[in-house]
Amino acid sequence: MPSAATVIARRYGYPAKWRAVRAAPIQLTDRDAEILSAVHRYRVLHRQHICDLFFHGQSEEGGSARRRLLQLYEHGYLERLPRFGAPPMNNPGPAYRLAARGAVLLAK
Repeated sequence: MPSAATVIARRYGYPAKWRAVRAAPIQLTDRDAEILSAVHRYRVLHRQHICDLFFHGQSEEGGSARRRLLQLYEHGYLERLPRFGAPPMNNPGPAYRLAARGAVLLAK
């Protein structure tokens, strides 16, 4: 089954990793490696779980965790899995799993 990025790329005519081409460069930190390791260990983590584990004292609404996860997604280290909720929690936020580039980084 193709990844969500591949499906979107095919539908809109972008290269498979178009998000990585357009993303601003980032410097990976130790915390990023720990996040990737935890996502690998648990297979799938929700954004709130990552916030609780690695962004202590920062609420999810604060945005730093959300921004960093977006950057890891844009650079191909993580893949997003959409989650669908029922009212009153209509949009619970994405879940994340390890992408190929994240697996290569962990293998080193």
